[in-house]
Amino acid sequence: MPMAATNPKFPAPKLVLAALFRKEHGTSHVETNMKALHPILIPITLLVTGCSGTDSIDHGVAADSGPADTVIVNPPSTCPHIDLGNQVPVAWDGSTVGLPNFVESSRLEWREAPDDSLVFTAPEDGLYNITLESPSGNGGFGVSVQDFEDAVMGGSGAFYTPADCPSNGQVKLIDGVYSHNSADSPLSLMAGQSILLWVSSTYWSDVEEGEYTIRINNAAAASQKKVFVSSSTSGGNLGGLAGADAQCQTLANEAGLGGTYVAWLSDADKDAVDRLTGEGPWVRVDGEQVAASKTDLVDIFSNLDNGIWLDESGNFLASDRIWTGTNAGGQYIESIGDNCSAWTSDAMGQQARIGRVGATNKDWTSASFTSCDQTGSRIICLEN
Repeated sequence: MPMAATNPKFPAPKLVLAALFRKEHGTSHVETNMKALHPILIPITLLVTGCSGTDSIDHGVAADSGPADTVIVNPPSTCPHIDLGNQVPVAWDGSTVGLPNFVESSRLEWREAPDDSLVFTAPEDGLYNITLESPSGNGGFGVSVQDFEDAVMGGSGAFYTPADCPSNGQVKLIDGVYSHNSADSPLSLMAGQSILLWVSSTYWSDVEEGEYTIRINNAAAASQKKVFVSSSTSGGNLGGLAGADAQCQTLANEAGLGGTYVAWLSDADKDAVDRLTGEGPWVRVDGEQVAASKTDLVDIFSNLDNGIWLDESGNFLASDRIWTGTNAGGQYIESIGDNCSAWTSDAMGQQARIGRVGATNKDWTSASFTSCDQTGSRIICLEN
């Protein structure tokens, strides 16, 4: 396996083997059963400086959507133990089982229990969210990044950096905070800033050690919804609205997009705009905004910000037909076209309203009509 680049801020270990890590921590450290986890939102507000990891065999990321760069796993006795790198999203499956006890808390938030230490470096200026998932029933697991700011107790509110790692064999007293509100107050970081995250259990925890999943996302990107044109084509028989939605979801899953998707289609019972439960903004898979909100998406007096040219994998598509059955206001009009019998017919004698790939005016959803036997037509899929 390739070696990660050396960081002069930390000494390089003599030898680190992935097999040794698995032996000491078990494969569950890398193959956490996600069904057994439940989310605990760990809100944090911070602004820190720091550094990154050391030389190590690269170990990768086991969670479902980790960072694209290498995650460095150092020896269990090293602090930081895990270098999460500088790309988002991060989704790291870890475990405190068998790790040293590095820190204890003067407020009893941390008890004598194994601690994991992770460092993350922000790739760009922005707001970031951190969440921690721990085993079901283990409500006492937490992640801490700063001391309490409390003049009475002597707390400084300082944020943890790798300099806060204790010397080998020592235990450091901290005054850790890990129960803020990340959803309301995401982390404000500048490009290159690093944070040290302690993961451990508290005195009220059901277990002293166990598995966890850390997730770090760009807060702004997390609010964005994706929209794409299907790479697949078909006639007007899409299996109804449910069949079209299933097609969108399958394509998104295969492309690793994440989220829940619906097709931009209307029938006599449901308008396309009302099938969207999200409020946007919607962006193409390359990040370019299409519409800032649901209102903008169906504003008949303005154009889309950018045309929907890309499929779920980011491939550019020609100006093909798009099944919509929907006018510029996002609604079904029964008097004009029958939507291929509620999207269940490929018959030549039936027709449906169509849009055009890449159009930014009303033609993106309402360009003309075509016969339901036109098997080269696509659908638009939007994340809810």
